[in-house]
Amino acid sequence: MSARRLALDLSFAAYVALLAGAAVSFVPPLADVPVLNAGAAVAAFLVTFPAARSASSLPALLDRPAGLG
Repeated sequence: MSARRLALDLSFAAYVALLAGAAVSFVPPLADVPVLNAGAAVAAFLVTFPAARSASSLPALLDRPAGLG
C-alpha cells in the first residue's frame, strides 16, 4: 500500500470519526459526558477505517490523472 493511499484512508476515517463525535455531542443527555464524545469518535474511527480502506471508489480516485474529472 502506498503512503498516499494510507494517508487518504486515515484522513477519511478520521473525518467520519469526528462527525460521529459531533453527532453524540448534540444528544442532550450525552453531551455532558466528554468521555462518551471521545469514545464515540474512537469507535467510529475503528469501525470506519476498514471500510475506508476497502472502498471500491478510492483506488479509482487515486489512479485518475489530475484535470480529467
